Amino acid sequence: MLKKRIQLAFRLGWILAEVYGRLTQPNIRWKNLFPPPSGKPVTRLALSTRQHSNGESLWISMQMLVYLTLQLYPLTETTDGEQKWFSNAIQPPESIRKFIDCSEQVMIVKQGNFCKPEESFFSDFNHWSREILAVLNAENSLLAEAATLGSGLADTYWQWRLSKYNPKKQHTWEKLLNQYRLRVMIIRVEQIERYLPRYVGSLLCHSLQEVGKASKDEKLIQRIQQEPEFENNFKKDFKKQFKIWESLMLNRPLLYHLNQSDWRIINLSAI
Repeated sequence: MLKKRIQLAFRLGWILAEVYGRLTQPNIRWKNLFPPPSGKPVTRLALSTRQHSNGESLWISMQMLVYLTLQLYPLTETTDGEQKWFSNAIQPPESIRKFIDCSEQVMIVKQGNFCKPEESFFSDFNHWSREILAVLNAENSLLAEAATLGSGLADTYWQWRLSKYNPKKQHTWEKLLNQYRLRVMIIRVEQIERYLPRYVGSLLCHSLQEVGKASKDEKLIQRIQQEPEFENNFKKDFKKQFKIWESLMLNRPLLYHLNQSDWRIINLSAI
């Protein structure tokens, strides 16, 4: 039972950070986030292609966020038959529920325009994450560790702001790939490793160590400082590692990440 709940908390932390990260990108264009209906032929089924637009990916992540929260803390039925959360801390704030309803109208019913979040949305979202953390920690500190680890891994990509946007220090690659930060995440992995699917913990620890080595590479640091566009390429390369983390988090097969050269090595090794 604890093993399942730790894995759910792990994923919940990841999805919380992913949704927040998608919504706080510096180059986001709200008006065009969801493509408007057109007279073009009907597109292929989303389930078969899994090639989602930014808007679709955001909507899917929002649905996963609510689902994972319900998996951890299901609704309870009162004596009069009404269903309620066991704690107000788990219930999404009104601004978040409105945002989900609005996006559902655009995604499912194809009516209206995608709405920009209310002014209080981001502060509500941030405070909600604190309340969820408090409830998880009250139940079992390992649940809180798992959620923080998942959120920290996702933040490493989603909160990375390129230097050309003049980001705050906490959003720079130097801060996000800082040796101390990565080491803390490795410690969190080690704390919950026995509750994760086989090999997930060791793979995460190894990749975090390798990312840490790259962040100390003097040639890499010098090139980023001298060639601003190189940081963009560095982030694109890191995204490949990030996608592997995502597959590990959501228990997806890693075979999708193998390229032709990888398969050649595997086949030669088999021979």
